[in-house]
Amino acid sequence: MQLKYKNAPINELIIGAYFDQPILQLHSEHVGLFWAEVRSDFPKIQQQPELSLPISAPNISFQFGLTNEPYPMPRFWLLSEDESMLIQIQKNAFIVNWRKGSGEYPHYGVVKSFFDKYFSIYLEFLKRELAIESVNIQISELTYSNLIEKNEYWKNSFDTSRLISSMSIPHLGVNVEGAPDFNYVTAYRLDTDLTLNLSVRSGRKITDASVPVLVFELRAIGALGTATKVTADGWYIKAHEMIGQCFTAMTNPDIQRDHWQPV
Repeated sequence: MQLKYKNAPINELIIGAYFDQPILQLHSEHVGLFWAEVRSDFPKIQQQPELSLPISAPNISFQFGLTNEPYPMPRFWLLSEDESMLIQIQKNAFIVNWRKGSGEYPHYGVVKSFFDKYFSIYLEFLKRELAIESVNIQISELTYSNLIEKNEYWKNSFDTSRLISSMSIPHLGVNVEGAPDFNYVTAYRLDTDLTLNLSVRSGRKITDASVPVLVFELRAIGALGTATKVTADGWYIKAHEMIGQCFTAMTNPDIQRDHWQPV
């Protein structure tokens, strides 16, 4: 059974589906119509640059998404009032984010149910407005982004090995000013359709650049080919279990017990 934590360090949870073909018929005005349907839950909207297709395997073909539009459609953010819940829409993707604000982390099951609900509404919209009967998912994503602020068990990058025992920051043997910055990225093949990208990096608190933070992110990417939503759901279950196992195995059990507090 996967552990849950009362005080999990999670800062963001991302559940994404990238389609095998961009929806070329979809234009900005259609996103506006969809927004009208869900606006009571997402009263805010923003435009962002388009996300590139995640790379999960060498046999994934890239989508160029060429259209005859003079101005290509951007990615749209639909945000809840407190901006903790976010839907992202672009021609080849539907993505849901939970982002930490003043509220508590609702845990994976709640966010996945949220994804399922609004993805279903989106597919019904595509069917009704654009006569698109179904979409196939080529790449799936599940990302846990964790943020550790300066505290009693982590004060700067030299303390990273206290949190993740397999990592250590080299000491140069000479005097240095402060702790070094670092960015560590590795990719692991956990299954034929599941790659886990691990990123551990130092940073600064957004509201106070003098305060160090540690960011460690576990990003599972699935190469599904042309999967249905039902098939993708099986992958999300597997990815969630694998991320949980890796998170528990790689982090200090004393910190898990004393600070994050399993429930």
